[in-house]
Amino acid sequence: MSRLPRVVLTRFDHTRLTQLLERAGERWELDPLRAQVARAEIIDAPSVPADLVTMNSVVRFADEASGKVSGPA
Repeated sequence: MSRLPRVVLTRFDHTRLTQLLERAGERWELDPLRAQVARAEIIDAPSVPADLVTMNSVVRFADEASGKVSGPA
């Protein structure tokens, strides 16, 4: 069983990232991103659960220790 965290991309985001990586060429510093995109689970946008952060999402988060909330209002 893999210890890597689950990677989920919408079909649209996967296509966008793949196209960007193809245009970037063989740059070694992009290899980690290529690996994550390659192993991603691809889902259709209507299937995105409410707790999944996608590209262009706006999120707020709370520090569990302090209770401080950060992010856009």
